[in-house]
Amino acid sequence: VLPGARQPPLRLKRAQTAAGACPRFSSRSSPFSTPPADVAAIRSIEETFRTAWLKNDETTIMSLFSADASMYPGGGKPLKGIDALQKYWFGPSEVVTTIDRFDVNIDEIEGTSTFATVTGSDVIHWSNEKKDGSDRKQFVSKGHFVALYTKKNSRWRIYKRFAAAKTEEITNGVKK
Repeated sequence: VLPGARQPPLRLKRAQTAAGACPRFSSRSSPFSTPPADVAAIRSIEETFRTAWLKNDETTIMSLFSADASMYPGGGKPLKGIDALQKYWFGPSEVVTTIDRFDVNIDEIEGTSTFATVTGSDVIHWSNEKKDGSDRKQFVSKGHFVALYTKKNSRWRIYKRFAAAKTEEITNGVKK
C-alpha cells in the first residue's frame, strides 16, 4: 500500500473473535498450570513479605528477592540489584518509616514450575517521623502490583516487582 493510500479495513471471521476461541487469550482458562504446591509456596512468600514489613524485618524482606532482582516503584526510577533495593528501603536516613498496616489481596498466581506472576492490590498505612520523634506524618497508599518470581535450586524468589499506588497524607485521621 502506498503512503496516503486508503487501506481496506481488517476483517476477522466471527469465529476468530468469539470469547474463548483462542485458549491462549481466553479469560476462562490460563495457558499456564502452576503446580498447587508452587502456588502455595508463592502465597507464603507474599504473606512473609507483608508480615516482615509490619515487623520492619530487613533481613527477611531482603531474603525474599533474587540477587539480580529489580523493583519498579510507581513514578520512580527502576531499582536494579539487591543492593539498590536495600539502599532504597533501608539505607541511612534522618527519617524513620513505620508500616502500621499492610493489607494484600492476591488476584492471581500463574506460571510454570520455574516462573510465575502474581497480580494483586494492597493498602499500606505507614508513618514517617524524625529520629528524635518529631514531625510525625501518616500516610495511606492504595495500589496494585505485579511480582515476577523465579525458582532456582527448588526455591522461589522475587525477581521483579512493579508497583503503582496513590498515596495520601492523613491528618487527624482524615485524608488531606
